[in-house]
Amino acid sequence: MSAMITFVTMTYTAVSAFALSSTSVNTLMNPSKVRFAGARRVLKDSKCLNSYSSKRENLILDRRRSMITSMSTLLTLSSSSPAEALSLFQNNSERKQLELCLVTIMRVQRWAEDVASRMYVGTEWDVSAYLEARLGAKAILTGRIGGGASKVVYELAPLKIKTCLEDAVFYAGTSVYKKKSEAEGYRETILDALASIVEFDGLETTQDPSPRSALMISMFNLNKGMYVLRMIQERLLPACKQITRLYGEEKFLSCERFMLLNY
Repeated sequence: MSAMITFVTMTYTAVSAFALSSTSVNTLMNPSKVRFAGARRVLKDSKCLNSYSSKRENLILDRRRSMITSMSTLLTLSSSSPAEALSLFQNNSERKQLELCLVTIMRVQRWAEDVASRMYVGTEWDVSAYLEARLGAKAILTGRIGGGASKVVYELAPLKIKTCLEDAVFYAGTSVYKKKSEAEGYRETILDALASIVEFDGLETTQDPSPRSALMISMFNLNKGMYVLRMIQERLLPACKQITRLYGEEKFLSCERFMLLNY
């Protein structure tokens, strides 16, 4: 019995050895398998090399872009005045676009033309238009809305004309326009005219809450109406028209078209 077990074990060992040797022989007889395995290793190494090359090229491109940006900034600084160069390093993210400033000034101009046309018709004074002129001027300057204000006055309050005029003066002072002194003059005229319409008789101020509209209407007379009307026609309107045309006819027409379509 033990001899039989020994014979079976030897037979199994011999078969296993034959199977292993046949596998080795097949491998040797089929070198394409070896080449295929080697090709896969080469392909893997090639992919790693390509990935490294791609990352290196991206790094080089990023460095070139950074150098181009720096050179562009230096060229801009070299062609600008000292004041303009300084402004490039300041945070001007809150500065309004020039076109938006001009549209805002045009809206004030159109309102002034409309209220002036209604204030005095023929031989009759429209006291409600007079009240709108005074409350509207205060709303434009300060954003405050007095009692008795119309819907139009509420629409004027968010305009922030002071900021728009300051930014318009800034743009006028750049090397593109070189008209800062003219823009400053128009800005002062517009602000003074609006403040005068509000405060000329002492009933109203730009700092305090507005009095009752009934009081302002009861104190109305021909001289007050004429003062407000002339202030609009002779100072406010001309200054608005002149500052909006200060930046070229093309920009003026595009802003005017935008205002007419949207407001």
